[in-house]
Amino acid sequence: MKKTTKKAIKISLIALLSIVILFIGFNLLLLYTPFWILMPREIQEEAVQFKLSKNLKESSTLDNPTASLLFLSNKSEREEMISLMFDKNKPLEKRYLALKTLGVWAKYSSFEEREELGEFFEEIISDLENPESLRLEALYNLKSLGKAKNTNILKETAMQNNTSPELRWTAIINLAENQNPPQELFLERLKNDPDDTVRFKAAQAIWETASPEIIPALLDIASDKNNRPSSRDYAISAIRNLAVKRDIKNEEEIDDLVPLLKDEEYRVRVSASEALLALTGKDWAIEPGDEESLFRE
Repeated sequence: MKKTTKKAIKISLIALLSIVILFIGFNLLLLYTPFWILMPREIQEEAVQFKLSKNLKESSTLDNPTASLLFLSNKSEREEMISLMFDKNKPLEKRYLALKTLGVWAKYSSFEEREELGEFFEEIISDLENPESLRLEALYNLKSLGKAKNTNILKETAMQNNTSPELRWTAIINLAENQNPPQELFLERLKNDPDDTVRFKAAQAIWETASPEIIPALLDIASDKNNRPSSRDYAISAIRNLAVKRDIKNEEEIDDLVPLLKDEEYRVRVSASEALLALTGKDWAIEPGDEESLFRE
């Protein structure tokens, strides 16, 4: 009986000690990471995948920028991070990390801070001496903030054929999310951009933001046999998606699309058939073609 009592007391003491240790540990967690505990769940989940550097500016290894949000609640830390982002004498990886960190911070900052950071990101984008990876990250940061303050920078970037396609299409996506999207620019990129993905993103921007008044311009691109097959295809796709989105049943557009059913490009014929189906609700027969030609740009 005594042995049983002693064993029970021992178990109780161990359990009590465990509770005390857990209690102390939990309070230490609250004491040393109060800001972290209050961070949104997605930030916490992203940051735990990386080690936390106590001094980003002097760290030789790159840690998750999200984790450094712990330090950016201090204004002087943010100012130093901004300075690091612009400093061309610093290693690119550190500038990139500073930029990425500020982009995450901007999502949870005040309206005034978001406006200021947006202007800084635009400066990074417009400076052609900056590496493309840095300019691209600034574009993504700007997109996450919503409407850009200076759309001219985005327009210039979208038109720079000597930059990476991803820079151009990201600029187009940003422009599509702003007020008064530049439809003429989207049409020009749809017709003339050398990259297929950029042309598609331009067409997508059109059908997501334009009014039906743009359909004649799209028909001009689709009907011009001097244009790339993909440009013509995407122009017809834009018409089809506009028709579905706006519930358009316009006989004039139908009449203009019908000749494309006999176009020499199989890709154009297929696209015209699909657009006419959306406009009329009935199937339109076309001459079969080489399946590989559907992927000819």
